[in-house]
Amino acid sequence: MTPIPIYEDFLELIFSSVVPFGGHFRGSDWSRENPDEHHQNFARFLTAQPQFPRGRRNSVTVVLDEDFGEITTSLAGITSDIIEACFDLPTTTAMIAFNSSNTMLFRGSQLRTKQALDRLASYFKSDTFSVIILTPGYLCPLDGCNFVLDEACAPLGAIVSTARYSLSPNLGAPNSLRRLFKILSHESAHLLGLPHCCRWQCNMNGKNSLHEVDSHPLQLCPDCLLKVCYSTNQEPSNHANSMRKLCSRFGLDREELLYAALCDKTLRKNLIPGFCSQS
Repeated sequence: MTPIPIYEDFLELIFSSVVPFGGHFRGSDWSRENPDEHHQNFARFLTAQPQFPRGRRNSVTVVLDEDFGEITTSLAGITSDIIEACFDLPTTTAMIAFNSSNTMLFRGSQLRTKQALDRLASYFKSDTFSVIILTPGYLCPLDGCNFVLDEACAPLGAIVSTARYSLSPNLGAPNSLRRLFKILSHESAHLLGLPHCCRWQCNMNGKNSLHEVDSHPLQLCPDCLLKVCYSTNQEPSNHANSMRKLCSRFGLDREELLYAALCDKTLRKNLIPGFCSQS
């Protein structure tokens, strides 16, 4: 069943929260370089028939590059916590080693994303929905762009580079965690079928630089938030509360306050009775 009335009620409910979430999207380097991207509302999202994590295929495998060294264990836990808070999906972790002398896998110091993503098949189990690779090295995709932050290939997997914001020894620093949180949740949402957002300032805006990562919000806009909640079978209030708790743990005070306000709104309004029964 397509819950278009539910969608409209949801937007009406949290429209007053849009301004703290950033307001209308004003464009970015990414949007100027990709003028063919257009806003996708919820109805068009459903029409595109994205794959959702359902039934047994409902887990995410987080694969960490061994080059992270001493922070690998801590990073695995933080990454799993982000995925579970954003998407309410169970996670498992694994390790991978990339041979930098392999010219088929590397172009200079940059990891070729297509070749890296091709190696994901061995990490899929019977319950795996998607796989995410984290690496401290630089990435280059097929289109010839250099030193990119990340790339997703829905629903198979995504690869995220932390090279531009070195996590060690500052893994616990709020700004490092904020950047990791934004980029990891952005790429994971792509795996659910979400395109870039072109209507609101939103974590799903396309980003070309670390400056744009820092200037765009962690929060999703109303459109993208509904897509994530519908895709992952979550009540919006539960999603907001999980995000609030993790922001509090990471010391992200501004984001914690915004999620607390959203959680309060959704709980008080009894937003979508039976929302999770939609499929």
